Amino acid sequence: MNADEHGFDWPDKWQSLDRQKPRVALKELQREMPPGHKLFTSKCRCLGRRVDRDDFLFEIVNTTNVAQVHLTYSKETNPTWPWTEIYDSLDEWRHAILEDDR
Repeated sequence: MNADEHGFDWPDKWQSLDRQKPRVALKELQREMPPGHKLFTSKCRCLGRRVDRDDFLFEIVNTTNVAQVHLTYSKETNPTWPWTEIYDSLDEWRHAILEDDR
């Protein structure tokens, strides 16, 4: 794990983003999401990304939920894309990531 400037310990292969990149990732998510997507009506904020894939972690604003999203860099028409997994909390997400890495 590697801690960011806020003291959050990111799982291996994950990192926080510098000042500009969260906005770029959020703009890409908004561009890709078609109506009916899990996050289509949600306000999100990008927290970090996986360094070896196009997976990003978004906070769903005004909830405790976070969403791991695999951006495709294409405007999608199928609401199952971009692939998205929603977790009840940052701790639940981190636990799932650590379990997957075993």
